Amino acid sequence: MTPSDIFTPSLSPEEHLILNCLRSEFSGGSRACVSGPCPPDIKWNAVFEAALTWNIAPMVYRILPKHQDSQPGLNIPEPVLKAIEAAYVKTYLVNQSYFSDLTKLIGLLAEAEVEVILLKGAHLTPFVYQDLGMRWMADIDILVRKEDFQKADRVLLEAGYRYPDLGMTVWEDSEEKRELSDSGAVIEWYKTHHMHLNYSNPETIQNLEVHWAIVRNASPFAIDTEGLWERARQENLNGQTVLVLSPEDLILHISVHDAYYHHLKLFRVEAVL
Repeated sequence: MTPSDIFTPSLSPEEHLILNCLRSEFSGGSRACVSGPCPPDIKWNAVFEAALTWNIAPMVYRILPKHQDSQPGLNIPEPVLKAIEAAYVKTYLVNQSYFSDLTKLIGLLAEAEVEVILLKGAHLTPFVYQDLGMRWMADIDILVRKEDFQKADRVLLEAGYRYPDLGMTVWEDSEEKRELSDSGAVIEWYKTHHMHLNYSNPETIQNLEVHWAIVRNASPFAIDTEGLWERARQENLNGQTVLVLSPEDLILHISVHDAYYHHLKLFRVEAVL
C-alpha cells in the first residue's frame, strides 16, 4: 500500500464537488468547481446534505451559484438553491445579533480596563471571511489576560451572564476523573485548572467562552500566551477597537483546537482527509 492509497479519501461525487468548489474559491486561482461538464449523476440533495453535515451550507451558498454560468451542466435545482440560501440567511441573522451583542460586551470590558482578543469564529467571520453569513458558530470565544479574568467575570455577571450547568465531574490534569460536591466548587475548579469558563445569557450570547489560555496545563504543547498578546493585531468591530491573533497564531490555535481537542471530528474533517 502506497502513501497515496492511505490518504486518498473515499468521497462521493457530491462531496468531491463541494471540496473542488472550496478549493476554487480559496486557492487564489481560477480553478473551476469541476473540470469539464458537470457529472450527470450529481444528486443535488446529497450536495446540500453533505454541506449541512460539514457545517458549511452558508459558505456553499456564496460559492456554488457563482459557477453556474461558466460550468456546463452545473444546473442547481431551485429547491436546493433555496435551501442553502435559507441556511445562509439564518446564519447571517444569528451572527449579526451575536456580533452586535459582542460589541456591547467588549465595550463594557473596556470600561473595566479588560482587553479582549477575539478567537476562532469571532475572528474569522468578520475579518477573514468578511461576511457574517458564511460561517456558522456554535459559540463565541474571547481571550482575556489571566490577571484580568476576575474583573471580566464580574463584568459578565453584572451584565446578566450566568454559568451554565457544568455537571459535578471534572478531569484533572493527570486525566483522573474527580467528583465535586456542588456547582460552586466546579466553577472554582474551572477557574483554577482549566483554560476557559463558559457563560450564558439567554437575552444576548447564549454560549460564550472566556479564555485565559488556549491550551490546558496538561497539554503536550508549550504555548507562550504572553506572546499571543504581543503579536495580536488591532481591528475595528462595529466601531469598537478589538484585538485578533496574528495569522500565524490563528492557524496555530485552530490546528490545536480541531486536531488535539476535537480529533478532527467537530466538523467531520476526518471525513475528507
